[in-house]
Amino acid sequence: MTATTLTVPAIAILLSWLLLGELPTVLGMIGGSLCLLGVAISRRRPK
Repeated sequence: MTATTLTVPAIAILLSWLLLGELPTVLGMIGGSLCLLGVAISRRRPK
């Protein structure tokens, strides 16, 4: 459930850009990227 919670900011930025025509800010893009990176790290499997 945590992985889906962390993807919400990135999805919200993407949808606001596509549906509302809002331009993503630099900080918004950085924040979304950090959230997606956190999801990727938390979902990887140990060797």
